Order: sequence, then structure tokens, then C-alpha cells
Amino acid sequence: MPRTSTVRTITIYPSGINYKLINGSDITDEQLTECAQLFAQNYGIWSDDAPPPLKPGTRVNMTPKRLREQCVGDPAQSVLALCSVPDDEGKDTIIGQAFATARIFVGLPNLSFPLNGVKKALPPP
Repeated sequence: MPRTSTVRTITIYPSGINYKLINGSDITDEQLTECAQLFAQNYGIWSDDAPPPLKPGTRVNMTPKRLREQCVGDPAQSVLALCSVPDDEGKDTIIGQAFATARIFVGLPNLSFPLNGVKKALPPP
């Protein structure tokens, strides 16, 4: 049964923190761009042992395209959870994100693992 287009939002007061759960097929390019920026600004730094063309000491980056390919591979089975706070102009600023993909394998449990704050299911065999 196909999913309907929904975005669920919960706001926690008095902090004003917003939580949104977005179906994979409803994730916009703008949301992925904001997620990629958050990832680039707040996640890992390449070690001294990073192989070329990676540059040791630089931030690990994910482009919006790569996030969509690697974290929303099957939109019908994926969701994006966003945590945001309003800025001075009332626009939401993303402060946290999590991607999740659920897959059911006949005879196997749902196997998934976290990857730098991103939860991704193992690909089918």
C-alpha cells in the first residue's frame, strides 16, 4: 500500500525545539542541502591515514546527492527525522538529523547500523 504524503511535526515547549518525521518520497532537495551542511559542519575530520584523494585534517563532507543515494536509497522504505529550532526570523534551523531505512528480509531480522548519526539498513543480499 503506497504511503500518503505526510510530514509529522512535534514542538517541545518552552524550548521551541521542533521534531519532523518525513517520508522518504517527501524529502526535498532543500532539506537534503541543509542536512549536508549540518553534516559538513559537525561531523568527522579525515585522519592522517586518509587515502588520496581525501585530504587529512579536512572535514568529512556529504553532498545532497550522495545523502539521497546513500541514505534514502529506497524512498518507500525510508524516513528522515529532523530536529530544528527557529532562528530570529522564525525560519527553522536544523540542529539534528537521522535517516532510517527499514527492510524486511525473509528469514532474517531487520539488520541496521548507525553511521555517524545516520541510521542505514544493510543492502539486500
